Amino acid sequence: LIRGQVPRLERLDASEAQELLCEGQAFVAPAEGLLGRRLFQWDFQYLKKHLPASQRYGVMLDEGTGKIVMSHSARNGQRQVERSELGQQGHQGDEGLFSTSDQTRMTFTDFLADAQQFRESGGKRKLPYFGVHLLWRFKEEENGYLGQIDEEMADDLWSIRFDLIKEWQEMNVLPLVQRFYLFAGLGGTLYHCHYDLQPNLHVQLTGRK
Repeated sequence: LIRGQVPRLERLDASEAQELLCEGQAFVAPAEGLLGRRLFQWDFQYLKKHLPASQRYGVMLDEGTGKIVMSHSARNGQRQVERSELGQQGHQGDEGLFSTSDQTRMTFTDFLADAQQFRESGGKRKLPYFGVHLLWRFKEEENGYLGQIDEEMADDLWSIRFDLIKEWQEMNVLPLVQRFYLFAGLGGTLYHCHYDLQPNLHVQLTGRK
């Protein structure tokens, strides 16, 4: 993929996309055929309005270089730090040569405030990277669980073509879809090179990747 060019398709809900998914081939396609249009209004202002104001969510914190480095210990809540520590440098990673990112919990309004402080400091504070579980399930027969979002955001999610996802799963085009995550960060945020243990569909709702 580095030396070649990733295929670009006109539609995500086309037969060609199904073939590439079956082959495990990466490709790029407009997401409207699967997601519709409602999720594309999810910018920072929309999230601030619709995420519950008092709910605290997981926020990854860079280790001092402006790069988010995921670790299983942080993801599992074992590297929680208080917001008062955000101006300090991260400590040496517990999973290899990288300094892995800590995690804290804050409201989305707090995240926006810390993001603004990072900008104003010229990058001297820790860079926050926001994440929330939207939907998840562990078994196919389960209805699953809805994350801490308001009714309008939930309605946005229900506009996704779950019928098509189910059809692709039954055709073995996709494995069981277990989780929907939402991540939000500032422009220029770097994420360490990695691979996911499960196949995934990455959708860019706003900005660039």
